[in-house]
Formats: sequence, C-alpha cells, structure tokens
Amino acid sequence: MEGKDGRFAVFNLNTPDVCGALGCLYTGYWLRKDKPITQVFLSYLNPNLPPGKHLLEVGENRGQALPCIKVLQTEQEQLRQLNFCFNGTGYQLADSQLFTNNTSCCESQKREACVPQLDILGVV
Repeated sequence: MEGKDGRFAVFNLNTPDVCGALGCLYTGYWLRKDKPITQVFLSYLNPNLPPGKHLLEVGENRGQALPCIKVLQTEQEQLRQLNFCFNGTGYQLADSQLFTNNTSCCESQKREACVPQLDILGVV
C-alpha cells in the first residue's frame, strides 16, 4: 500500500510456529527510499472470516505518512472492525465497531463502494 512517505507491506507469518489460539502473526513494515525498513505493525489475527469478507483493508487517511488500516475479526456470531492508525512511529488501535454477519462494514457506513483490500505477503 502506498502512503504519503513510502509503502506499507504486511506479511502473514502463517506457519504452525506462529499460529495458535489467538490467531496467526501478521507484521507490517514501513518501506522508505534511502531509510531503514521499520516494523510498524505486529498483531495476532484470525484469518478465518465469512466468505467475501477481507481481513485487511485500507482505511482513512488522517494526514500521516501512512493511512489507517481496517482489520476485520470474528467475535462470536458477529464481526468486529478494528481501525489501526499510524501515529508517526507505528500503528495503534484508534477505534472499533461491532457488526452483525448480515451487514457488511461498507454498507453500515453507507459508502458507495468498499475500500480496496490490502495485499498480504505470505512468507514461505
């Protein structure tokens, strides 16, 4: 994902060594020209979502070097959208919303079109 100052890349470390009861480890890096690669996101996420639902999507732009990211997670019979925003050095949880499985996050926010899904790079 392109940001104002570089790219944000998410890696899915979906191996038995880093998956467990909390989910699988996902890590995100800030890639900038002529600067060291910096880890800015680290979280255990459950990738098992209902069909048609995306784990990660690009969120709103709050004027930071990198835009916010939306993470969708299951919570019993419902979906929770976690909104992580970049604070200049890393991503932190900004807020979250709870949705029923019958309502998509985009529909509930009355948006014309959904935001693009983030590309997740698998590690082999």
